[in-house]
Amino acid sequence: MNAVAKPVQPASLSQIEADLSRHLASFYLLSSQYQKHEWLSEKPGTREFYRCFQQNRKNVEEGIASLSRRLSLLNHLGEERSDNAAYFFEEKESRLSLREMLRRDSMVERRVCLLLEHTLAKSLKLQDEKTACVVEELLQQARERLSLLKEHLALAG
Repeated sequence: MNAVAKPVQPASLSQIEADLSRHLASFYLLSSQYQKHEWLSEKPGTREFYRCFQQNRKNVEEGIASLSRRLSLLNHLGEERSDNAAYFFEEKESRLSLREMLRRDSMVERRVCLLLEHTLAKSLKLQDEKTACVVEELLQQARERLSLLKEHLALAG
């Protein structure tokens, strides 16, 4: 017996779309934060940390592209929404130690993972397999970024 994917209903789309919109806003903010940390770590003896922030920024930018593509498709299927409230705030302008930058980024990535897990569960419950696939990939990438941050946090002492 072949299982046929049930079409996602418009009301369900708006629930998923609101989550994805918040993820997108948060990913833009996270990318900006990583870029700032990249610049702040551009000094002798911090090359490894610079690369960590740079790699994570590029990874988040790939996530932005994936989220944008999925939201674009969902916008064509349902009503247009713009609940672009990120789920964390931009950090205040100040010079932070490497350890503090890594610690703050780790906290944000933990929150990203938690909220992506929530969106994944919701998309599976609503039988939106395509969104679930995108979110699952984003979750895996966020876990890898968090792991990299933890490694560098240990190096920073």
